[in-house]
Formats: sequence, structure tokens, C-alpha cells
Amino acid sequence: MYNRQDVFKKHIQKKAEELNDLCKTLGVVSFMSFAVKDNGVSTDYKNYIYGSTSNGIRLDTRACKRIKWIPDGSTW
Repeated sequence: MYNRQDVFKKHIQKKAEELNDLCKTLGVVSFMSFAVKDNGVSTDYKNYIYGSTSNGIRLDTRACKRIKWIPDGSTW
């Protein structure tokens, strides 16, 4: 059993939100993912993204395409 939800909320969440907002303001394409809980069957993540395509930014190579992304963030 892995549960870091309280640690994430207390120490990381605000900083992650601030960094995500800064990336949006400056137009820096980015993604962050934090594993906050696992029950042995599935893992819960907190994800932040400022994507290229959805924001009209053209990149030749996108790292996100190389990652098997599940929309609900439960599995990579």
C-alpha cells in the first residue's frame, strides 16, 4: 500500500500548480505527473499539463506522444 496524498497536498500541490501556471503564462509546453496513491491494483496520479497541440504550438517531436497516456491518469 502506497499513499502520499497528504504529503502531496501539504508539500507539493501548491508548487506544482504555481509551476503549471507559470508555464501557461510563459507558453512553455510541459507536463508533470505525481503518483499519490496505489492500492495494489491501480495507481492514482495528479497530472498537470500545458500541451502544445491544444494551445496552437507546433513542435517537431513531442515527448507526450511517446508515453502511453490514459486520460483518467490512472495508468501510464
